[in-house]
Amino acid sequence: HPDWDRVNRQLRRVFAVAAWRNAVHKGKVESLRLPQVLSQDEWLQALELDISDCRAVVATDQVGLTMGGLKSLHTLTLNFSLCTNLTCLKGLEEGFSPASSLASLRTLRVHVRRCEELRDIRPLLRGVRQLAALEQFELNASECQAAGEAADGDDAEDSGGWGLQLLAGHPALTGITLDCMDCPSFSGYRSLEHGLRNCPLLEDLTLNFV
Repeated sequence: HPDWDRVNRQLRRVFAVAAWRNAVHKGKVESLRLPQVLSQDEWLQALELDISDCRAVVATDQVGLTMGGLKSLHTLTLNFSLCTNLTCLKGLEEGFSPASSLASLRTLRVHVRRCEELRDIRPLLRGVRQLAALEQFELNASECQAAGEAADGDDAEDSGGWGLQLLAGHPALTGITLDCMDCPSFSGYRSLEHGLRNCPLLEDLTLNFV
């Protein structure tokens, strides 16, 4: 029965979200198929996934996989704060691609506070640029002291600007919050200016570079 199937998927999603953080610590996210379980709730409208303070988190691939079936999602909050070994946001870029089902997403909050090994923020911004309906974007990257450091052979200015120039021309963004407190490796103020000046619908802006 369709209603039973819906309730079953929603209950499984509730358990998947509740179990995710513990499963990360035990290395069982993949074996428990949590991304697949969560992505099957196609009626979900708001999701908050808290994976903070998990040293086992080094990438965002598993989180990115959850985005495939969430076609009703309009609010998404992802918390990776204090994941001190997190180095790669590529999974989010792939999860936010047009191939995903996030056409209804209006609000995105990403917290990577004090992720000490995180150097490259650009994959996240590339992902945000692909969310055509997104209206509100909030990034807390405070105390990410390595964020913006250029890797060997990388463009220092592009890396130092976190890819913020990619926000230019976004068709729907009306509000942006960037908390970059205590981020000494951020050096891309020209990228920031270009991205913000060329957001045609931008009305609300909050910046913290203390």
